[in-house]
Amino acid sequence: MAAFDLNTTVNDTIVVGLAVSVGQLSTRIPDAVIVKLLNSLRWGMKRPHSTLGIPRLDPFYLKYLDIGHDIPDISSTSGHVEDVTIWNLSTYQVKHFTIVWENSAVQFNLFFPELFLKGHYDINGSFGNAIYAYGKGPF
Repeated sequence: MAAFDLNTTVNDTIVVGLAVSVGQLSTRIPDAVIVKLLNSLRWGMKRPHSTLGIPRLDPFYLKYLDIGHDIPDISSTSGHVEDVTIWNLSTYQVKHFTIVWENSAVQFNLFFPELFLKGHYDINGSFGNAIYAYGKGPF
């Protein structure tokens, strides 16, 4: 019995063609096909793809991100993270993936065996007006 290895057959044309076609689907793609595609994309996360304008995604670098939310009487946080680097994003495993066609929704569960993060944070918040979280520094 022959094995089909999607990693060896995915190329730029297939990925771009799939990205364009997904929005125009008239038939339903089996979830297992999408899971195979997601698993095959891991190898490319450590390599930039200049013709598509995709930077290297592992390690992933984030210069600055404002964080915060406000839910009156429940919780409120504000702050930011900066110079964040995340390693090993390409080690994800797809544990669950389902397309709910009727709701135009996707349900998925990714597992990351080990992630390393480095950066700086500055946060101030409260939860239930009883627990206060604040601080800044490296992580």
